[in-house]
Amino acid sequence: MNYRGPLPKIVYYGLVILLLAALVLLFYAERRQSMEYSAYHDKKEAGSSSEITASSEAEDAEEKTTEADPAQEAATDASEDVTASEDTSAAEETTEAAETASAANADKVYESLSAALKEALPGIICIGDEGMAGNEAGSLPDLLAPAVNDSLLGNVKQELSDSSSSQDVNTLDIPLVNMGIAGEDLPAIVTSVKDKEAEGLGSYVPVFFFEGNSGMSAQSLIEAIDDIRSVYKSDQYVLVASTYSGSRWDDALTEAYGDHYILNETHLPDMTEEDFKNITDKVYESLNNQGTFDNVRKAVTDAESDIEKSETP
Repeated sequence: MNYRGPLPKIVYYGLVILLLAALVLLFYAERRQSMEYSAYHDKKEAGSSSEITASSEAEDAEEKTTEADPAQEAATDASEDVTASEDTSAAEETTEAAETASAANADKVYESLSAALKEALPGIICIGDEGMAGNEAGSLPDLLAPAVNDSLLGNVKQELSDSSSSQDVNTLDIPLVNMGIAGEDLPAIVTSVKDKEAEGLGSYVPVFFFEGNSGMSAQSLIEAIDDIRSVYKSDQYVLVASTYSGSRWDDALTEAYGDHYILNETHLPDMTEEDFKNITDKVYESLNNQGTFDNVRKAVTDAESDIEKSETP
């Protein structure tokens, strides 16, 4: 038989106690969860604040660095400018010293070459009548001087100039004296030329140019030339004579002087600039074949070697 009467009071009391205990436990559980959440939230906020502070400090440092950069850059630029200026000054001093040394050496080479040239070829003396004097188209001396000096000395003079020599390099030119006397007879020409020996020209190489229509015989010309050559004692000489191939002049002069003799078949009144140039080329070639310029070339080669040595580090 089942009992359906009211529950005993004690049961009611027990249920109430259990319910109250459950509520208390639930309250404390929620409170604990709330406290844990609050602690987590505070910790998170503290971390964010630290990050913000660190970021702010980094930004401040960057700003300070940025503010310092222009001053630092200015100091760096100033230092670099000083260094560059010092380098430039040192380079300029080095260049100036090198140029001074080069100029001093060039002057020494100039002095040595000048002395060597005076020994190698003291000069050339051009002797003759109206043939040597020339006409409005030109003359042999006017063309022979540059032909000799430009071909033999042109390069070395340029090298000395490039090396800053303080000397006038044109003074190295081999002297050429023009003794072409128009309108004088042969004895007067011989006397005038022989008198030049007293001026120290006796070591000059003679170049002769006579017209065949000047009223002299071939034999008188030969005697006059030999008389002059007794003063100008060089074995190197050239004779140009205006006559015709196979004439008595041509035959006599060929026999007397051989390869030293050059035939000119155009007489002075008709000679052009081209005629003078052709005669000049032949005279230069004859002197060259006789070895007149050999010692000049050696002196030039020695000078160029000295210049090259001075330029080698």
